[in-house]
Amino acid sequence: MMKKNIILAVMVLMAVMLLAPAAAFADDEESVDWTDYKVPRGVRNTSMDVMSESSLTPVDDEWMRVFYDGENIGIEYFTNEFELRKIGTLEFELPIWGGFYAGKDAYYIAEGQNNTEEDDAAEVFRIIKYDKDWNRLGAAKITGGTDSYSKVRYPFDCGGGSMTEVNGKLYLVTGHEGYVDERYGQGHQGFLMIEVDEQDMTGKIIDSDLWHSFSQRIAADGSDLYVLEESEGSRFTKLSKYKAGSGDPEASLSVLNYGGSRDSDRNIRHCRRDRSIRRICFLRRYVHRSGPVRFRNVKNSVQCLSDSDAEKRS
Repeated sequence: MMKKNIILAVMVLMAVMLLAPAAAFADDEESVDWTDYKVPRGVRNTSMDVMSESSLTPVDDEWMRVFYDGENIGIEYFTNEFELRKIGTLEFELPIWGGFYAGKDAYYIAEGQNNTEEDDAAEVFRIIKYDKDWNRLGAAKITGGTDSYSKVRYPFDCGGGSMTEVNGKLYLVTGHEGYVDERYGQGHQGFLMIEVDEQDMTGKIIDSDLWHSFSQRIAADGSDLYVLEESEGSRFTKLSKYKAGSGDPEASLSVLNYGGSRDSDRNIRHCRRDRSIRRICFLRRYVHRSGPVRFRNVKNSVQCLSDSDAEKRS
C-alpha cells in the first residue's frame, strides 16, 4: 500500500511539473541574481570578439562591466580603483547573445534565436530594456522583414550588436544569414539594421543586404547615424551616413579598399587585418568631431593605420 502511495505521489508531482506554465520574464522586477563571489570573471580578453562580448561602462562614481561568458550574462561593478564591489548573473531569454548598450535612461541587451524553419512570423531578435537598477521594463520582439534581404535564418551571424540611440529611438547594426538559396544549398550573409522605439518597445528592420558583412559599428552625432562596416560585397570597409529614422543611407564612401577578387585570399586577409579596435575608435572619434558638414572629407582625413601606427597616434 505504501509503495502504491509513493508511486501515486511521484506521478502527481510529475504531472504538476509538466502542466505548470513556463517561467515568464516579468517587467518591473529585478532580474539579476547577485552573489558574494568577488573574483572578476575573464571573458576571452585577447579576442577581437571582446568588443561585442564585453562592455565596460562608467556608472556614477564607479564602473560596470556587462559581458557574455558563453553561458550567462555577467554583471560586475568596480570602484574607481577597479576593486570588485558587486557581481551578478542575468538569465538569458533567448539562446543567442547579441550585445549590450548603456543608454541615457536605460540599459539594453540584444538576444536572438535561429529560425531554421524559415518562418516569417518567428521572433529572431529581442531587445530587452532594463532600468539602471536592472529591473526589466519591456522588450521589443522582432521578426524578419518582408523582402529576401531582410529574412533571417541566423541572427547575429558574423556580427555582434553595436547600438546607439537618437531622439528616443535605439539603433542596432549586426550581421545575419538569410533563408536558404536553393541554387547554393545555403543562405547568404549580410548587413542588417534595426530601429526600436524606446517608449513602447516596438522594433523593425529598416535596412539590410546580403553582401557579406564581416563587422558593423554604429555611432550617433546629433540626428545623424554613422555606420562603419567591413563589406566583402562592396570590396571595401565602408562608412555610411544615415538620418535617424531612415533606413536609406544618404552617403557611403570607402575608407579601405581590399583589392583582389571578391573570393581571393588577399581580399580575405585585408578584411581580417582591418578588424582593429584602435582604427575603429579612431574613426569614430573623428566622426564625432567632424559632424555632417565635413563628412565628405573623411576619406582624406582617416588613414588605414597599422597597429603600430595606431599605437603612436592613440
